[in-house]
Amino acid sequence: MLLGVEAMVKKLAVPVLALAVILAFGVAGCLEEGSPPPAELIPEGANLIASIELGKILEDADLRGAYDEAAKEADMPAMFEEALPELEEETGIDLSKLSRVWLFMDMSRLEGFAPYLGIIVEGSFDEGELVATIEEAGEEFATTEYKGYRIYILDEEDGEAFAFLDDGVLVVGSMDAVEDVIDVAEGDRPSVSGEVYDLYTELGEPLIKIAVELSPGLRQQVEQQMAEASQWITDKLPPELSELITGGLTLALPSLFTSFADMSGAGLALDKRGETVTIRLEAGFTNPDSAQSVADMVMALKIGSALLMPIEEVGDLVGQIEVSVEGSSASITLEVSVSQIEDLIQALQAFEELPVPTP
Repeated sequence: MLLGVEAMVKKLAVPVLALAVILAFGVAGCLEEGSPPPAELIPEGANLIASIELGKILEDADLRGAYDEAAKEADMPAMFEEALPELEEETGIDLSKLSRVWLFMDMSRLEGFAPYLGIIVEGSFDEGELVATIEEAGEEFATTEYKGYRIYILDEEDGEAFAFLDDGVLVVGSMDAVEDVIDVAEGDRPSVSGEVYDLYTELGEPLIKIAVELSPGLRQQVEQQMAEASQWITDKLPPELSELITGGLTLALPSLFTSFADMSGAGLALDKRGETVTIRLEAGFTNPDSAQSVADMVMALKIGSALLMPIEEVGDLVGQIEVSVEGSSASITLEVSVSQIEDLIQALQAFEELPVPTP
């Protein structure tokens, strides 16, 4: 289903990453006064919006350290300090500048051969210099004109393209997504609005955030993942304990699944301030009862994990979850310290090494 998306992302990875990583630390001030923020260039019809504060992430010592300690493929740089120079060597780009990236999609078009996907990059760059650098990296492309903008086509068959807009904005993605962004910039198409944009803006300005309108297909995927989680519990825990937990889930899941069927949208944000990492989930439903049902399930999970969870670190973190309901919306927030996350990772790794119990 997602092969088209995966192929597009792989093909665009070098130019997108190279262009993103050269953008300026603190480059938000380089845009001309009165120019529309890049987020407002996202076209109507997108039902998934995401943004990443690349500059802040790459500057954070804890996150840089997490890269150093993470398991990697053999051909990846072992240390973060080696990764950026290696990317610079491969792309020929001076990695001295950085900014933000936005991503948007139409989830209903993932099944097709040309998924609707766009990436907007904000920064300050020279079009000719960067195009030459991308060519030197081995990319070949044709060009076409659209409403006065030059579009560079990376793959004519799949319609993968990029274009430089005014005021230091680059858009990359499927041809129709690139053209739609240009239409918005020219005032010929409205920008995204409605619940997905409301959720997106309500999440504030974290390091990473994503908002999506949930279709029936996506809700089915959530149900499948929850079923897989239940099976994981059955496989990993002693039989008597797994029967107790999965038995409780069996009673609770039908009501919870009904609530997910009423979910109209969701937003997820991840932020870090000092030594505190915050994960926040905002979910909108078609009625207050479903919002309350999900909140009640989370509270039951907190109580159950405190009593039954064999991994103490997991139980402690689940116990820190805060839940609130306002009308037809539920908010779930977790604040943890960096040291807690490190302890959790170690505990999970140790637990994964335990033998699977036999009946």
